[in-house]
Amino acid sequence: MYLTVFNRPVNNIIRIAIDKKATEIPVSAFILDNQEALEVKHSDIGFDLDKNTYYDILLPKNYNSNKAFVIKMKMGKSPDKTEKLMDAKM
Repeated sequence: MYLTVFNRPVNNIIRIAIDKKATEIPVSAFILDNQEALEVKHSDIGFDLDKNTYYDILLPKNYNSNKAFVIKMKMGKSPDKTEKLMDAKM
């Protein structure tokens, strides 16, 4: 999947929304121009009723571009979402 970035975010974080029912999620990303690998992490922003889950792509602080650039994302299998919460002890 390709993502074109026209305006670089001030905080160097590009947040993308993926449907919670999606079978594939972004597992890696890199800038197409210079093949620089980017960190991709799940963003836990705590919206239980939201139909999307969010992933952050972190741009390096030293990357400068005066024009639009493209990020290529590799999509992969979503991990099993059967995490169980512990019972509260009283």
